[in-house]
Amino acid sequence: FEIKTKGEQASVGGGGRYDGLLNIYGIGAKAVGISIGVERVFQLLWKTKKTFERDKIFVLSLDAESDAYGLEIAEMFRKFIPINFIPHGKRLNKLLKYVDENDGRLAIIVGKCEKEEKTIVIRDMETKEIKKVSVEKIME
Repeated sequence: FEIKTKGEQASVGGGGRYDGLLNIYGIGAKAVGISIGVERVFQLLWKTKKTFERDKIFVLSLDAESDAYGLEIAEMFRKFIPINFIPHGKRLNKLLKYVDENDGRLAIIVGKCEKEEKTIVIRDMETKEIKKVSVEKIME
């Protein structure tokens, strides 16, 4: 059999029955085998993977007390997606304006309440929808 894909790397693997192959080693047994071209599979994954653009998701901290929590949230997300962290220093409306001007898709907002409750506020910059979400639920 052969494992095929559409495109330039048509074959990424193959296999079948190899009866008699072990006879060269003096073992009279039937055998099956498979081979997968790891490099070809990775090339295909690289070409087809969907990624989030680095400057599209921002974690915004509202005050100095929340900076460490905001950075912790950003680091947690960075395990899965590229993300930016902006520490406190400006008012929320200015931070959201910055995210919007930089084609931000999501703003993750953290403040004192979110830190105490172990939650985050997620704002969809396109629809302006706002959700408060538990960090535990995100990690499930």
